[in-house]
Amino acid sequence: MIDRHLIEQIVEEVVKNLFGAKSAPNSKSKHNILAVGDLGKVDPNILEVLEENWNVLPYDFSEEAELHNVMRVIFLDASQDLFVKGALGICDTPESELLSACIIDYVPVTLIPKTKLYKILNGEKKQTGSIL
Repeated sequence: MIDRHLIEQIVEEVVKNLFGAKSAPNSKSKHNILAVGDLGKVDPNILEVLEENWNVLPYDFSEEAELHNVMRVIFLDASQDLFVKGALGICDTPESELLSACIIDYVPVTLIPKTKLYKILNGEKKQTGSIL
């Protein structure tokens, strides 16, 4: 026979835990950010700021991205190709597929351009041929 009182106690505890977790977030806990790219090649200042504010999860393209576990995705050293494919919705590379999945799932994305592309976009370097 099922003990109704015991089941009610269990349900009450579960509901208390769920409401308690949502209403009192820990201000010291960091949210997850999925970092796409080689963290070893990133400017140490950028990496320091990322790690100070986020729980940085490096992304490996051999695994399926679990976007429900992250608050944001950052593409480090993004190429012109990724910018264009993202704008046009072309999904023919693992990076562009991930970018598209982020857009579809409403996951905020930050694209940090390659150094050469950044300099051209800022007018620091004149383009004579292909950016890449």
